[in-house]
Amino acid sequence: MQDLLIASSTIIEAHPSIFRIVMTGRPESHLQQRLRRPEFQVMTKCLHLQDYDASGDIRIYLTTRLQDVYLTYSDVMPDSQLPWPSKEEVEILVDRSSGLFIYAATVADFVGSADDLPQHRLVIALQSGPRAPGQLSPFDPLDNLYRQVLSSASYSDALQRALGSVVFALDAMSINEIAAILTMEAPRVRLIFRPLSAVLHLPGENEGAIHIHHQSLREFLTYGDRAGVFFLDPDKHNAELSRACIHLLDLYLTRDIRPLLDNNNAHIAAMEAPVNGSQLVSTVGGALSYVCRYWAGHLDRCKREDVDLSLLHVFVTQSILLWVEALGMLGELRHAVPSIRSVQHWLKRTTPDNDGIVAILRDTEKCVLAFYDAISTSPGQTYISGIPFLPSGSALKQQYRDQDASKRTVSVMYSGVRKECTPEFFSVQHA
Repeated sequence: MQDLLIASSTIIEAHPSIFRIVMTGRPESHLQQRLRRPEFQVMTKCLHLQDYDASGDIRIYLTTRLQDVYLTYSDVMPDSQLPWPSKEEVEILVDRSSGLFIYAATVADFVGSADDLPQHRLVIALQSGPRAPGQLSPFDPLDNLYRQVLSSASYSDALQRALGSVVFALDAMSINEIAAILTMEAPRVRLIFRPLSAVLHLPGENEGAIHIHHQSLREFLTYGDRAGVFFLDPDKHNAELSRACIHLLDLYLTRDIRPLLDNNNAHIAAMEAPVNGSQLVSTVGGALSYVCRYWAGHLDRCKREDVDLSLLHVFVTQSILLWVEALGMLGELRHAVPSIRSVQHWLKRTTPDNDGIVAILRDTEKCVLAFYDAISTSPGQTYISGIPFLPSGSALKQQYRDQDASKRTVSVMYSGVRKECTPEFFSVQHA
């Protein structure tokens, strides 16, 4: 957002009589500090929405949405008196909205959910009040609504894990991806999320991304004094996501993947030719793309005591190049160097006695930077160009030498039957 502000100010300075740019956002401190600078004050006018009374707009919105609910479910609401809801009930909801359209939208979605009778859900929404006398805050109406929606679901450990995967995901994931990462069945994940449709966007298909309707839900769930029993611990959930990502990398990168290159020389073609990343994702699932891109990001958000270092050690020493190759196949190699650096910094910050792993990561980074174009075009070049041309003293090369590299075979993960290619098979012309 700050970059957008700077770019916009440059445009306005160059063409002051042509452009008028409207931006909206929450009053976060870093944005307010930027707008208070002299160079911005001369060209900006801030409108604070808390100074605008949105009650009239919210009243119209709620009346219209809830009338639509009545028309949709009138056959199961024979005892409801018209107008439904009453003007008094609408006014209660307008007052509790506190000027937040997200509250009004959440109420309308909650009442109109197909999981219960609308008249019952309206009673629940109207009963949502402050947590305790004297504890009023700007968040109370919305927080109480979130509590009510979450209470309508069976708040089990499975729901916490699934909801945590949405709240702490570094990119929106689909139901299928969440199911793979949490080792659940996709239908079960969808069933878990169904009661939360008032606060989550659930796509029609399991391949579609799940989104939180508003950032305020994420904020509510990650503040213990607000969420109470619904609190999601960032350390705990990032640690679980980190472990799950590394586990899936181990699973995907050491187990044969269904046929992607259907010919007798698939292993040779895989080394020499580009691979269709979308085809790979469709074969093994989008979770592979997510875990390849973000395992390091989740690790960086973990505390040392929440991480199984032995799992990380095995991955770095045995599978780091398979991960680089997978990124190349997926067309996501740009994530390699930032991820490697992130893990190096985390290790140095939390466990300074892991020089061996850091050395392998550092050499992997150098390998990717040196052969980036080759690997991104033909992922098998990770082995053909990368390993042979590393310095003899390289920790990464030594790791392969310790594994008897002269006889070691490279498992190519492109076909249903594992293809083994000895390093001697490749001549200089292949590189």
